[in-house]
Amino acid sequence: MREAEQLLAFIKDHLAEKGTSHVLILANNKAQAQTYYRLLWESSLLEEGYLIYSQGQNGSLKKIKRRAEADDKAIVIVPRRLFLEESFMLSVDQLLVVLDRLPFDSLTHERTLGQSQVLGLSDNQAFDQLTLPQMIFRLKKLLAQVANSRSKADYYLLDERVWTRYYSPKVEEYLAPAIDLVSILPSH
Repeated sequence: MREAEQLLAFIKDHLAEKGTSHVLILANNKAQAQTYYRLLWESSLLEEGYLIYSQGQNGSLKKIKRRAEADDKAIVIVPRRLFLEESFMLSVDQLLVVLDRLPFDSLTHERTLGQSQVLGLSDNQAFDQLTLPQMIFRLKKLLAQVANSRSKADYYLLDERVWTRYYSPKVEEYLAPAIDLVSILPSH
């Protein structure tokens, strides 16, 4: 719930400061998307003219896309996996894109476990050689899909690990200069 509250506070501040008309939230999973939807629905953003859409709450992604693009102000919440599978894009003038977490697989994920066992990797080696490169690939794919839309987008990340962990320079190297991720958290 803390993440959801941080996200809501950030969105309210950003919208008040910059007045962005459309927001795309790429949630970690469907449950997190539903949490964000409920929190945003109960916030004052509806009174400010924003319509809030989430797959599973407001119909199919095609319907959400059509409605959000037609609206003057809209917030769309989509689980990352669905965003990629459906090649979802919003074509609006300006878009605020918020990612809640880095797209890591767990070290206990079936594929990662199988690969690390075949290669004889320790957990640390499996993270560095398998999980981290997969995360960077997914992150680039997510951001590239947004960049391919006709929208001018600003990218923000709620997950501070991209700036605070030993792998931060590697992630920044792969993203720069094409994508400039900005932290939502005040420490960055």
